[in-house]
This record gives sequence, C-alpha cells and structure tokens, in this order.
Amino acid sequence: MISFENTDASSFLDNAKYYYDRELLNILEKIALCYTRIVENNELVLNNEDAIRDHIHCNYLNNSNIRNELNFSYHFECEPKEYGVSDGYLDIKVFNENIFANPSEYYIIECKRLDSTNPKGKAGLNSKYINDGILRFIDKKYSCYHRVNGMIGFIVQQVDIDDNVNCINDVLRDQYPNANTTKFLTKNNSIESYKYLYDSEHTDIDSNQLVLYHLMLDFSSNIKIVN
Repeated sequence: MISFENTDASSFLDNAKYYYDRELLNILEKIALCYTRIVENNELVLNNEDAIRDHIHCNYLNNSNIRNELNFSYHFECEPKEYGVSDGYLDIKVFNENIFANPSEYYIIECKRLDSTNPKGKAGLNSKYINDGILRFIDKKYSCYHRVNGMIGFIVQQVDIDDNVNCINDVLRDQYPNANTTKFLTKNNSIESYKYLYDSEHTDIDSNQLVLYHLMLDFSSNIKIVN
C-alpha cells in the first residue's frame, strides 16, 4: 500500500495516479488470466461483442470458484447504465473495495471487436474501436473518475496484433484529430504473463488528461462457426 503521508500536493497526485494505474493493471491482468483459461479449454464463443464479453463475465469474472482461485477482490458489472453528466451503457464496470464508501469510484472497460478487414478505413472495426470506444471517453459520454480506464479488443480474425495496433494508430492520426491523442497506442510490459497490452494518452473535451489501457485478446481460433 502506498503511503500518502508527508507529501506535498504534487507528490500526492503522482502517488494516487500510480496507485490507480496499478490497480487497473491488476484488473486487466486478471482478465488476461481468464482469457488464457478460455483458450486453453478450447471454449467457443459467437462472433459477437456482447457474447464474448458475457462469456468472460458470466463464466469467469462472476464465477465464485474462479474468483477465489485467482483471488479477485473486485466487483464486476456487465452493461450497466451510467447516469448523470455521463450517460450511456457501459460494457464492464469495475468497483474496488470502496464500492460502499463511494459508489462513484469505479473503472470502465469498453469492449470492441477487431478483425483484418479494412484496417485503415473509416468503415473498418479499427475505426469503430476509436469512434465507438476511445471517443466515448474523450467526449465524456463515459466518466473517468481516476483519469484512467481500459479497453479490450476482441480479435475475431487472424491478424498480427502489433501490426493492427499500428493501423489503429494510423487511423487515429489521420482520421480522428478529435481524439486529442498525446500518446499513441504504445506497447506496455506491465503484465509479465501477457504481451498484448498497450497504453495511450489523450485529453478530453475539458482539456483534462486521461490514460487508456488497451488489452488485445485473440479469439480468432475460438469463434463458433454458425451454419
């Protein structure tokens, strides 16, 4: 636990940012562990954003046996509505142990499918990842209590993930100046057991900085074929 005693305001804010970054990274690491189980068990999912998200939530994040085994201390809600200034349905809402003391203190994880079709085009899923994902944080359609939130890319077709992230950056740079990107998606090695984690930095419409972590999960070999 980080101590905030005997620090000036700047140090306090720096320490708080570090703490919340590490907490969200811990949450994403748990989700990556769940994903690894899904792949190892050859579990099949529909090629549908909600179906993949619900599979992870119902069978892992909200499964008491898995939670105990992986030492989950967080509360996950699937597609809850967010009220107030920020108004919309969230993919995954994550509370820490302060849920009862401050119900406004939570992280948001937005989920989007990604594939190999039209990776640099306005109609591709990479563009949708930005327009219907990243921009929801920039435009404050979603809240950002700790100034850090997450996104998960569900890869549903075989693709080189690092190359596709570069394509997302190209689309961000060329087509979405309103994403106010100050740091494009960059490889992040904070999760030792999983290599496809990235982070980006932006300023929202009120010129406040926020950080997004991007966890890329390859489901291309786990998609259920529907005749």
